[in-house]
Amino acid sequence: MATAENKVANTKHTPGPWEPELHEGCWRITTYADGAKVVPAAVHGDDDFSPIYAANARLIAAAPELLDACEVALAWLVNHWEEFDSETIVHPHCLRNDIVTAIAKATGEDAPPA
Repeated sequence: MATAENKVANTKHTPGPWEPELHEGCWRITTYADGAKVVPAAVHGDDDFSPIYAANARLIAAAPELLDACEVALAWLVNHWEEFDSETIVHPHCLRNDIVTAIAKATGEDAPPA
């Protein structure tokens, strides 16, 4: 299993945590890297004070944690695949495909075939 240090070294995006903040009418997604505040993303719109732009900013800010959660869930699912039975509400194969697709989208990689 990868260590936290290896994961950060292999991360292709600005590491989290990210936080949304409203700054001069624009939602910025901010974090700190090498002791300095950085802005890996921003959300602009016709009315940046609209609740939808705040929601979009929160969703974008959650991306690093969502990616981490998907990667952990996928690892667990792969290791416990045989424990699922035919009565399971969500078939693990479908769940696995959804998680793999989300991780691929977040990392910019092609999703492997199902």
